Amino acid sequence: MWEAVASLQPTLILLGGDYVKAKATRRTIKEVYAPLAKIAPCLGVLGNNDYEYGHGLKVLIRGLADSGVRLLRNQSVLWPPSQPSFAVAGVEDAIEGKPDLESACRKVPPDFPCILISHTPQIEDETIPSCVRLILAGHTHGGQIRIPLLLPLFMFLKGYPLHRSGLSRGKDYDLYVSRGIGTTGPSMRFRCQPEVTVLT
Repeated sequence: MWEAVASLQPTLILLGGDYVKAKATRRTIKEVYAPLAKIAPCLGVLGNNDYEYGHGLKVLIRGLADSGVRLLRNQSVLWPPSQPSFAVAGVEDAIEGKPDLESACRKVPPDFPCILISHTPQIEDETIPSCVRLILAGHTHGGQIRIPLLLPLFMFLKGYPLHRSGLSRGKDYDLYVSRGIGTTGPSMRFRCQPEVTVLT
């Protein structure tokens, strides 16, 4: 998978959370994500599954830090560091964490457009700061199992029929919901390919 990412020659990699699906050690996390961070700088947020598994949240956070992945926990950075032209903000997961949009965007200059990373698209239920031009989210897996004529199974169970995947344009900002590369429950997808999204 990381070879495919490297072939895209990214200048920045944004990660939407759910880094593990089972118990993982700090060393294992580093073995998985350090090669990705060598391709390009990595910024990310936590997902609901990151709080739930037996590895412990602290182990995951330290493992990602060891790998070179910087988590944005209700924080923002200006990018690129040498000559910033936009901001990237990240919020805590809306299901298991405590997202704080005001804190996340507090240090964004008034004239800077901001990309907001949120694991779940439900962040739209909150008041979105005016600096935000694009929200990147995931969590729905695009439905994961999409049986023709039926609502995608995963979203039916989770109640997300309005946020399947792809781009939704709005008046003040756009929302992009990625299908991601992982799975939840059964380790399979049907009529719902995984994706690595390229933004230009």
